[in-house]
Amino acid sequence: MEGAPGTRATVTDSPEGLEIVMPAPRIWLVVAFLGLWLVGWVTGEAFAVRQILEPGPPAARVFLAVWLAGWTVGGAAAAGIGAWMLVGHERVRLRPDALVVQREAFGFGPRRVYPLERIRDLRAVELPPLPELPLGPGDHAPDVSTAETAGAALRIVGIGGPGITFRYDGRPVRFGLALDPLEARQVVAQLKGRHSFPEGRAA
Repeated sequence: MEGAPGTRATVTDSPEGLEIVMPAPRIWLVVAFLGLWLVGWVTGEAFAVRQILEPGPPAARVFLAVWLAGWTVGGAAAAGIGAWMLVGHERVRLRPDALVVQREAFGFGPRRVYPLERIRDLRAVELPPLPELPLGPGDHAPDVSTAETAGAALRIVGIGGPGITFRYDGRPVRFGLALDPLEARQVVAQLKGRHSFPEGRAA
């Protein structure tokens, strides 16, 4: 197993075909927020369970049970996102028949299979330079839309990075969000060295 030169991606030949493993985006501000939120989540879980188990009006206990179900789902989702950002990675396998993209943490995570004949325009995303952001009440960034400003702010903290994209049945699919443009281009070169990904629409 070896890394692609100059990238954080690890490339190897697996029984399924070429395999590329890339780290998940490490957005530490989000990880810290989720950690603090989960402390409150545990407190809420314990309180709701205690109230349900104690004697009380049936209507109140049913309401708490419904609330607890939603609260539990929310906490599980937050824990999953935190684990993904903390220790997760993306595993991409180029099989003879499909490109498989899996986002996993601790060996678990959703897996998507994309038949090769339906993939078009595999490429590294080239983002324009960050627009100049306003620094104070009297400062203005000329000709920069609110969306561009918000997008630039998100990119500064690691959200919405360049990564790699392709079109699948006309819809965009992205992966490798932790990679910078140079790293993404090197990974794309690895994939295109094994398979000729066409451009344009599928026939």
